[in-house]
Amino acid sequence: MAIQNSILVLNPGSSSRKYAYYEDGAEVLTLHFEPEGDQFVCTMERNGEKTKKVVGAMCGDCKMKEIRQAIELVPEILAEYGVQLDEDPEKKGVQAAGDFIIAVRLVGPTDYFAENHLVDDEFMEKLAQVAELAPLHVPVVLAEIEDARKIFKGSRMLAISDSRFHRTQPEVQEYYAISRKLADEFGVKRFGYHGISVSAAVRKLQNEDKLKPRMAICHLGSGASITAVKDGKSWGNSMGVTPLDGLMMATRAGSIDPSALLVLQRALELKSLDFEKYLNKECGFRGVAGDDDMRNVERAADEGDKEAIFALDLYRQKVVEGVAKAAAAMGGLDAVVFTATVGERGAEARAGIVEGLEFLGFELDEEKNGRGLDGAQLANVAKGRKPIYIVKTNEATEIALQASLM
Repeated sequence: MAIQNSILVLNPGSSSRKYAYYEDGAEVLTLHFEPEGDQFVCTMERNGEKTKKVVGAMCGDCKMKEIRQAIELVPEILAEYGVQLDEDPEKKGVQAAGDFIIAVRLVGPTDYFAENHLVDDEFMEKLAQVAELAPLHVPVVLAEIEDARKIFKGSRMLAISDSRFHRTQPEVQEYYAISRKLADEFGVKRFGYHGISVSAAVRKLQNEDKLKPRMAICHLGSGASITAVKDGKSWGNSMGVTPLDGLMMATRAGSIDPSALLVLQRALELKSLDFEKYLNKECGFRGVAGDDDMRNVERAADEGDKEAIFALDLYRQKVVEGVAKAAAAMGGLDAVVFTATVGERGAEARAGIVEGLEFLGFELDEEKNGRGLDGAQLANVAKGRKPIYIVKTNEATEIALQASLM
């Protein structure tokens, strides 16, 4: 399958913005806006060459405003790289020449948002209605779409669901042990996330004839999840109604006993939204080790920091348990796949996790693991017969591909 049309991909995060532009089936340019100290910077990549420039200043009160304004800079930067956009002074917006599509990554609960959609007024109304279900995720996407509709007047916009890949999971993986009527009515189900990343990894493995019948795909980045993949289809994901559930992450707590949550909320004297922010922003590695960057935690552990050592042990244990759960759901496991920032670059993290998976027949080649991807898109770092793959994920390309097929 090839990407058709001209497509601008929007991938908004809570503290950063990512964009990618595709033309004639090829990636032309990627942009990554993020805070860097007291500056707001944009890293641009074209033909493998990266350049970085400061595009604004950061301050406590204006941080989110500066991040939200990133999309306003996109037309100007695209023009600098030869992408022709026609300005419409009457509408105060931009209309791209030719057949132009905007595709945005959608993270949102309910069955409706577990499918890809054309962004129209009805879609926007439904998205606004679920903002309370995921107050830390949906408003970010909602704001990005609103801004894009103002800037790119008349352009066709598509929302690509981060949960759609998981629509194939069995119902026993989707439902909690509550009334199914209530679950359906209020959207209290395991929708799962990181589906775009997992779909990209599966597509890469299929293209390379490396897809195995039963695989656990570990998307390990600042957010982390494990997807059981059976015959190329999702058989369950560790995340739930929102991306907060499941594994320990950079700043997310992951799964906790609901009664323990009530005890913690009362102890911290936090209202519901503030408590949700706490669970999303102040837990995980940040809560246990005091730092949400695994590289810093690993350095601290090497220097003997007990909390850092414990945080890494806890993280590895949670991932091992997640892989084991995926194996149980599928009746066995034929391969383990690592992807996303930590999964792709974290040799030490991979080694610790695979050590805990020896009971499932996985054995790591230390030399191959140390080399990692080594410039490739896919690598097998196993010593034994069961493959341990590292796959370089590309969410933007997967989003563009899915958008071009709609």
